[in-house]
Amino acid sequence: MYTHNIDNEIYVLSKKVDFMNSKFDDAYPTFNKDNSKLFFTSNREGIYNIYSNETDNTKDILEILNNTNSVPLKSTILSSPFDNKCPYILNDFMVFTSNRDSGYGRYDLYYSIYDNGEWSLPINFGNKINTKYDEFHPIC
Repeated sequence: MYTHNIDNEIYVLSKKVDFMNSKFDDAYPTFNKDNSKLFFTSNREGIYNIYSNETDNTKDILEILNNTNSVPLKSTILSSPFDNKCPYILNDFMVFTSNRDSGYGRYDLYYSIYDNGEWSLPINFGNKINTKYDEFHPIC
């Protein structure tokens, strides 16, 4: 769902993002820097993974979100056999949380860099950011 107040101070009633919604838990949408892909997390395969959806970046954000066409969704290199949630993108830098085996706590923050048309393998931020506790909802 999304809402906006582009035309006035009052937010419009929330609307569904039909091409992204499923019967599963779909959450945390974030666009890449040129709006050509929308990334989000979903538990469609029984665990949370990061998916991407190609979008028409010649349109503005509202037109993209109002698209009712079915668009194939792809799991990305960022996904794993563990839960991968809460992606957030700033330029060519993505941060997300995961409970992969290589962590310091149950959920740690990881990052990936977009270079030469691909996201890098995820890298754990290390123990200066991650703790024995859960780190969630990264926003740069």
